[in-house]
Amino acid sequence: MERNFSLSMITVSLTHFLLLCLVVAAAAAAASNNITTDQQALLALKDHIIYDPTNLLAHNWTSNTSVCTWIGITCDVNSHKVTALDISQFNLQGTIPPQLGNLSSLTTLNLSHNKLSGSVPTSIYTLHKLKFLDCTDNQLSGSVSSFVFNMSSILDIRLTNNRLSGDLPKNICNYLPYLKALFLDKNMLHGKIPSALSKCKQLQQLNLQFNNLSGAIPKEIGNLTMLKGIDLGYNKLHGEIPHEIANLRNLEALVLGMNNLVGVVSAIIFNMSSLKELILINNSLSGSLPSRMDLSLPTIEHLNLALNRFSGTIPSSITNASKLSFLELGGNTFSGFIPNTIGNLRNLEWLGLANNS
Repeated sequence: MERNFSLSMITVSLTHFLLLCLVVAAAAAAASNNITTDQQALLALKDHIIYDPTNLLAHNWTSNTSVCTWIGITCDVNSHKVTALDISQFNLQGTIPPQLGNLSSLTTLNLSHNKLSGSVPTSIYTLHKLKFLDCTDNQLSGSVSSFVFNMSSILDIRLTNNRLSGDLPKNICNYLPYLKALFLDKNMLHGKIPSALSKCKQLQQLNLQFNNLSGAIPKEIGNLTMLKGIDLGYNKLHGEIPHEIANLRNLEALVLGMNNLVGVVSAIIFNMSSLKELILINNSLSGSLPSRMDLSLPTIEHLNLALNRFSGTIPSSITNASKLSFLELGGNTFSGFIPNTIGNLRNLEWLGLANNS
């Protein structure tokens, strides 16, 4: 009886041991498959590079070494899966393969400052762990109209200085609950700025300058209370500056120059105490400066109202705006005297008052 019991215990122990071995083997196989999937994705990228001036990828990204040792690659210490791909400023030429969308643990993708062309594969926009996407300063093309930014984890999207075209998607912020920075400047975008941008509740930086955007600035932008910077300059925007922008109590930079904006700039815009930079150059805006500018704009450093229709006098209190380093009021109809205490602006590096009255 005891012998049978011992045999039974041995059998159970062996069974547990074999099951454990199978689990370990399965986990190892899964990890191996994951590494293989990541390796295949990266080798696909390497195959799509047609010019590598330093032969960096050719000599370093080899199939007989672990991807975690490759230049520009960061892996998770436990799973050994690729979490970051940064090959910026390598002067690479080529295209981005769709296989990069198989890097399922990727949190950072930085391909900036190269000469990559073609479109951004849609598979990139479904990487659900991705937090930072930077393809700045390449030659990427294609229409953003079809983009579905379905990356609920993304914090920062930078596609500056490419050849992207088309309208901004109307549902651009439907699946971007945590987005903090959106840089689509220096492209060939056109159409209107979608009011649905207001769904990106965490947005702090919005840069759409140097495009062909038209229509009015949506008043819903005033709901983005976390915004610190709005840059919509060098477009074809028209209409008035929405009063709702004054709701943005954290706004430090408002750049709307080189558009077709009209109307009187509301006093409440000139009363945003958080502003450090206000650039409205070359529109058809009118109005006057606040009489106590040092109180209305206490932190202002860069003020450019040139080439508009502003009038009235330059308030003597401007000399108390002690942080001003750039003041450009040229090409308006300001009248009266230049305040004789202008020399009190100790930080001033640029003063432009030409073509006024």
